[in-house]
Amino acid sequence: MTGNYSWIIGLPGEEREDLEKTIALADEIAAIQPRAPQRLRVYSPYPGAPLYEKAVAMGYQQPKNLYGWAKLSRENCELDYIVDKWELKTISYVSYFKFYLGTAHHVKPIYAVPAAILKGIAALRWKYKFFRFPVEIVAVEAYRKLLTNPFKKLMYILPRIRAILKGHRPPISPPSG
Repeated sequence: MTGNYSWIIGLPGEEREDLEKTIALADEIAAIQPRAPQRLRVYSPYPGAPLYEKAVAMGYQQPKNLYGWAKLSRENCELDYIVDKWELKTISYVSYFKFYLGTAHHVKPIYAVPAAILKGIAALRWKYKFFRFPVEIVAVEAYRKLLTNPFKKLMYILPRIRAILKGHRPPISPPSG
């Protein structure tokens, strides 16, 4: 029997040291229970939540309308008080492929090869704590885009791959349309 662990990163007031301690704790759990699912998720401020007002006071720009609130998710949360949002989002994705995929989330056979590749990359990135270049985010977005319209989505993906190869960070969400 194993536990199922969920961690929140990017909390208002969180310091670099706090983030490093959370990552170290995930490593300790993995050493004790290697097959235990773990997820590191980026904090999402919602009205009424205990830290919501603190997030707003620190600069979080709450959505202006219902459509803005509908777009808010753990994958699409812009925390204005975080210096490097990409790092937190990348840590979240890396933790998914490293600790969660294949434990709590089983992969359909058709996705086994790409999932295994991303899991291997994530394991190396986690081991060396290298969370720059959002490889996993781009791969997941590319996959999602290719599911709906392969040609149009390929035109979306190529500039992002080019940007990553040049060391730039592409936008997380595609333009609408």
